[in-house]
Amino acid sequence: MMKIVKKLNAEFERRKQINPRYSLRAYAKFLSLDVSVLSRILANKSKVTSKVLSKIAEPLSLTPEEYQLYEKEISLHNKRKYDHDAVAFHHLQIEEIKIIQDWYHYVILELTCLKDFEPSAEWISKRLAISETEAQLALERLVKLNLLIQKANGEIVAKPGPITEFQEKFIPTALRLRQKQILERAIQAMDLFPYAERDQSAVTIGMDDDLIPEVKEKIKKFRRSLANFIDKKSKNKNRVYEISISMFPWDNQF
Repeated sequence: MMKIVKKLNAEFERRKQINPRYSLRAYAKFLSLDVSVLSRILANKSKVTSKVLSKIAEPLSLTPEEYQLYEKEISLHNKRKYDHDAVAFHHLQIEEIKIIQDWYHYVILELTCLKDFEPSAEWISKRLAISETEAQLALERLVKLNLLIQKANGEIVAKPGPITEFQEKFIPTALRLRQKQILERAIQAMDLFPYAERDQSAVTIGMDDDLIPEVKEKIKKFRRSLANFIDKKSKNKNRVYEISISMFPWDNQF
């Protein structure tokens, strides 16, 4: 039984001891879950997903450390069940995201994979249209956080594995800033780049609100599956793209 399920059961029992009339329906309402979903989880017939975890984190007063522990457990379970060949994702810690909240930190990590990458603030500033000071400080932050590794010969490479972010629940300001930067760049990309180098697409569809957690989980799995596919198939990386699902280049290589 997963640790988060044990915690859910323990909390339910604690509440019933305080109030013998406390019902499963009341517990489900407290957790903002459908009672049938909660029932299956407590009976160990359904697994806790990342989206369910994000819902119950606040009601259960989970600490960031507890959240990370349970999220890791869920990720390991999903990895075994859905994708035995997927590359390992590096989960950023809370303080890491606060430090590297600006978009160009993530892009620099991917620039290191390009064949013409130069680990200099001058090269990065020209490629990304940021100041040399911003580029230099970003390099220093990434090395300090061990997201960039400087080898004995001076070569700088990114830590192996794609980057995935921690839950927004605990660091809304940092993640929202980056998400806004991505959306702003997506709008600019429509004028900056030809259609062959970008994609802005969407689907309009009626949907049951109860499906939102499952849909978000499928989107998450799709993102990771696509990132894994791109990483494995790219033999000659020459540019850094953002897939939002809008897809566009970050750099200024025209």
